[in-house]
Amino acid sequence: MTQKNEKGALLTRKVPQGYVLLKSSDGFEFYVAEECAKVSKFLKTTLESDFSEAKTGQMILNEIPGHLLEKVCEYFYYHIMYEQTEGNLPPFEFPPEMAVELLMVANFLDT
Repeated sequence: MTQKNEKGALLTRKVPQGYVLLKSSDGFEFYVAEECAKVSKFLKTTLESDFSEAKTGQMILNEIPGHLLEKVCEYFYYHIMYEQTEGNLPPFEFPPEMAVELLMVANFLDT
């Protein structure tokens, strides 16, 4: 869960170099290789900006619950793994009941 000091400011933790910490709306945290996170144009733009998220390597995604953010992080790695592959790719699998929510998250993250 996100911790705050007595003044309500977020306490940041050190994120290993080359990684970003993505925090879901329900408190789940995912360490993702920065290269993979930048599959999302939204995350790439934010991480290459002068915003505090770029400096700390941490982003709180209040709009995205953990079960969806986990699947999105899996997709980031899938994308990087197969971006140079020609021909048929193995399918990126997800439960059909997540399809609409994942589509909305992908749209939000510009992925």
